[in-house]
Order: sequence, then C-alpha cells, then structure tokens
Amino acid sequence: MKLEDFPEYKATAEKLRDLEAQQRQGDERKAAIQNEAIEASPSARIAFGETWRTEFAVIERQEPLLAHQIATARAEHDRVHGKYSAEICRMEMRPQVIEATREQIRALKALCRANEKIIAIRAATERNNVRTDSIANTVFDLGIWDDQFGGRIVAHRRFVAENFPELRKETD
Repeated sequence: MKLEDFPEYKATAEKLRDLEAQQRQGDERKAAIQNEAIEASPSARIAFGETWRTEFAVIERQEPLLAHQIATARAEHDRVHGKYSAEICRMEMRPQVIEATREQIRALKALCRANEKIIAIRAATERNNVRTDSIANTVFDLGIWDDQFGGRIVAHRRFVAENFPELRKETD
C-alpha cells in the first residue's frame, strides 16, 4: 500500500503542486520582465513600459492570495499525509513491529534470566571465600526484569505495554 493509492492524498498533492507551479511561473515571469526591461533599448522601454508594469503589478497583486492558497493547501496536504500514513502504518507496519517487539521482549526476558544465573553462580562461589575476578563477568547489565526501583527494562516493559496492549501479557 502506498500513499498514492489514496485518491484524497493524490488530489491534495496535485493541488499543492499546481499552486506551487503557479507561484514559480509568476516569479519566473517577473524576473523575465525585469530582464527584458534592463536589456531593452530606451525606445523599447518606452513602448513596452506600461505593458510590463501592468503585467508585473498583476502578478504582484496575485502573490498574497496565492501564498495563502499554498499555505492552506500545504496544511491540508500535511493533514491528509498524516492520516493515510497512519492508516498504512496501522495496516502494514504495526503487525510487523508487534512481532519484532514480541521477540525483543522475549530476548530481554531471557537475557535477564541468564544474567541472574551468572550472578547466582558468582555469588555461590564467592560465599566460599573464592575470588571470582579471574573469570570475566559477562553480565550484560540492562537492569533486572522485576526491579522494584524501576530501571531501563521496567520502563521499556511499561512503554511496550502502553503502546502495544497486545503484548501486555509478554511484558508481565
């Protein structure tokens, strides 16, 4: 699914593109009039002076209205863009993110269990007055799964549970 699949998105994009093209054309025509006036001979300036001034003035009078129309069209396009982006995310991306986050939560839980085992093994050995510093401590410290004081893992679990109610059971 693409944004261009939504007629409302296409319509607002085209309207904005058309208005911006009108603005560019006006700017280009004003620049051309100025260049023509600069490059023209004095007699040509007299002959075309009123025509150039009139055309230039018409373009300048239209600029504020065109700028307002562009701002309105851009705001509408941004609204529609957000609306259909959210729709695409909800339909296509969310299920994939849920599955990947489910894997992440399971991996974090497994990491916490492995860390607890490593800590317990070291603690049991140290209770016998054996120094364990000759073996590298491989605890990957992200926190404890059920840390009563909070921590990164607890905060992440809460965040996931709030944003993905489907995963609330896995975050417990």
